[in-house]
Amino acid sequence: MKKKMQIDISMKEKKLLLILLAFVLLFVAYQFGYVVLTNRATANNQKITDLEDRVASLELMNINKSMYTNGITECNEKMEAIRAEFVKEETPESNIMFIRNMEKNLGVEIYEINLYDKALITNLVLDQGQTNAENTDNTTGDTSTGSSEAQFVQTGYNYAVDMKFKCSYEELKKMATYINEYQYMRAIQSISVVFDGDTGELIGELTMNIYTLEEATNEYEEPNTGITNFGKDNIFGTIH
Repeated sequence: MKKKMQIDISMKEKKLLLILLAFVLLFVAYQFGYVVLTNRATANNQKITDLEDRVASLELMNINKSMYTNGITECNEKMEAIRAEFVKEETPESNIMFIRNMEKNLGVEIYEINLYDKALITNLVLDQGQTNAENTDNTTGDTSTGSSEAQFVQTGYNYAVDMKFKCSYEELKKMATYINEYQYMRAIQSISVVFDGDTGELIGELTMNIYTLEEATNEYEEPNTGITNFGKDNIFGTIH
């Protein structure tokens, strides 16, 4: 006959087991309860902080919205004002008529001019994703951007004109003012004069730049050249 094995546990051992069990339960609660909840709370606090920063940034942007929109409007108005100072295209005929009218209005004698082909001076292209600014001096060619995403394009040309003239000192000052204050963009690149002791007048050479902008406000208008008699000479004496 088999005897059942009996394990007698003293009261002291029972207390130790209860204490050990309590420590185990406390460890499990701390590791899988308190730590997890603390980490989750920390993550939530960080999200709240990020959202508060985002809200503050958006509120600041909303406050400055009028400043940004007004700045954009002001820039657009300035660009339109600049475009209004240019014409989209010039031709040898229009350049000749400009010089002819200047000669007629000021009394200056212009006896020789040289007209040069237009030269590309700027080709500015701003795309959605990037800014590509290309400035080329004294070159001609295709100015197409090759990009369907172009938002802002500015293409400018220069028409150089050399002229030889005779005039008085007062007429010289009027000619400089006439060129610089013309409604469309012109500029004197260089000028040199000498005094003619026989006539008391100034004899000089002048290089003028005539600028155009393809995106300008003003369309090209064919000049009215009037009636010109046929012959070997032209209105300026010599045109090269």
